[in-house]
Amino acid sequence: MNLIDESHPEAATLRKIRADIASLSEQAAAVTSAALPLEDAVQQLEEMLRLRYDPLRALERAAYPSTAGEHRAVEITADLVFALIRDELLERARARLEAMHLESRGLPIADRAAELERLARKRQKLEEAEEREILRLEAAGHYITRRPDIDVRLVAQIWEQEL
Repeated sequence: MNLIDESHPEAATLRKIRADIASLSEQAAAVTSAALPLEDAVQQLEEMLRLRYDPLRALERAAYPSTAGEHRAVEITADLVFALIRDELLERARARLEAMHLESRGLPIADRAAELERLARKRQKLEEAEEREILRLEAAGHYITRRPDIDVRLVAQIWEQEL
């Protein structure tokens, strides 16, 4: 077998397939890192704050500073501060986000999963085509390396179908 790489003239189809796969990876990265529309950004912020801070626990600790007869000083924690200024903080954050003009940009959270799924299906078809092209090149007496991130289950499946 003759070892070739993507620059070999007979590997032009493979080169195109791999370029398309790389482009899909970039598109998926753009979807996951795209700015959110304003309402989604505010919702994400509220959710992050709610997960990070426990205002109820902080207020309970402030209301009942002693346990088992011991006096415990009220601790000023981020949880307590958040409990006291939650609405103001979210209002200011919304104003800041509005100033960034997020309402006209971004892909809504609800649409991201569907878009990523569409890209994944397209990538799977390209990876199947890639493996078939590699098998064609191998049948022609060439050896070409596979991408390190190829799904070996896909390779095995195609080998079962083709060989």
